[in-house]
Amino acid sequence: MKKHIVKILVLSVSLGLSLTSFAQRDSVYQLSVDEMLGMVRNNHPIAQQANLKIQNAESYERSAKGGFDPKLEADYNNKFYNETNYYSNTTGAIKIPTRSPISFKAGYDLNDGKYIDPSDQTPDDGLFQAGVSLPLLQGLITDERRTQLKIAEAFTQYSEAEKNALYNQLMYEAYGAYWNWWNAFERTNVAEEMIIIASNRFEAIKQRALAGDRPFIDTVEAYLQQQLRQQQLVEALIMEVKSRYYLSGFLWNDNDGKPEGLIVSEKAIPQNPSGIEPAQLTEYRLASFSEIVNQSHPEIAAYDAKINQLEAEARWKQEKVKPKLNLEYNMLSTGINSTSDNGFSTNNYKWGMTFSVPIFLREARGELQMARIKIQDSEYSRDLKSNDLINKASGTFENLKLIRQQLQIAESNLNNYNQLLNAERERFFNGESSLFLVNQREMAYADAKTKVIDLKSKLEMSGIEVIYSLGQLK
Repeated sequence: MKKHIVKILVLSVSLGLSLTSFAQRDSVYQLSVDEMLGMVRNNHPIAQQANLKIQNAESYERSAKGGFDPKLEADYNNKFYNETNYYSNTTGAIKIPTRSPISFKAGYDLNDGKYIDPSDQTPDDGLFQAGVSLPLLQGLITDERRTQLKIAEAFTQYSEAEKNALYNQLMYEAYGAYWNWWNAFERTNVAEEMIIIASNRFEAIKQRALAGDRPFIDTVEAYLQQQLRQQQLVEALIMEVKSRYYLSGFLWNDNDGKPEGLIVSEKAIPQNPSGIEPAQLTEYRLASFSEIVNQSHPEIAAYDAKINQLEAEARWKQEKVKPKLNLEYNMLSTGINSTSDNGFSTNNYKWGMTFSVPIFLREARGELQMARIKIQDSEYSRDLKSNDLINKASGTFENLKLIRQQLQIAESNLNNYNQLLNAERERFFNGESSLFLVNQREMAYADAKTKVIDLKSKLEMSGIEVIYSLGQLK
């Protein structure tokens, strides 16, 4: 029985899929590991969502920087009653906050009227002022604007770490789907090989039985073996179809900017495992797993970003424990059309100070204590996670070496089973053995071959799992 015929049967009957509906969707006919990863990395919706997290963080940081944008202000008030101008007040100003404690301000005032407050009177051309404001206690080290910017910068780091974590998980699952497909594909090949052997033997025994060289009961056993192996082939094909469609869930194409799912064709052939450690893993073996995890694992980077946010908040809460003492100083000058000689100088000024402090400071101290507790809690969680990741990576690396040893033993066993099978077939041909013993040898050989397939796919995934545990799949 040809492989593609059985596959069509499985697709049509077992899974209820028609060839017409299959042909309506895009197909990938040749698929290597690198091609698969390229499709996942470039077009998978989760990968696109990960990129959106960076864009969102950049927008948040841009919003926080807006707290330092210069601001224009203007105000006009006038009261006119019973043909009397009580007052007319015009003010305009530009305020320039900086990333230091100092803020700059420049303004213009023009006030007149019969009942205006004498302290608000200005020359006929108005009065210019330019000065600075400076917090001397609370707000000197940091303030709310600078704190929000630090939080936004840490949020960008957190989003980058979150993106890398998504990529790491997505790539690991894609690798797993690919080698699971290869495993099912190779198991199907083994099942095909066994059914061909069983079919050929049944025909040979039937002819020999008709010729009187074999008892007819042997044809019954040979036919039962053929049926059993047909059933095993269908089961293998079902697993192959499932694994192929599961892998298809990771494959997407960019159709004019819109992601479009792909289907792996039944004609596609997976790439064989290389049996060689990934080059990336070879590089990491030269470094300390602890160093890699603590410096570049996305989950640890996310903890570090969170701690940076909490520390920025704690610094601001530390500032709020201090009293408020703010200084403002402005030099004054008359309008540009004035004939007077009163330009900006230290002889013409306006200044002031404000001071306030809660008597008990219970609110500020309570918030500061809570902030410090959150930092400690996050640091404990980070250390715990770091230790867990390092142990997982180390354990996976040791497992990799053991699987390699298992594969060597399994390949040696396969060679031995093959020799026993060939010897048993020769004995059977010479009439010195039974069909039962030949079947037993063949099943043992098939099991050994399947074991090698399993270990090859496990070996390939073990190398990937070490890199995944280190958070470096991208």
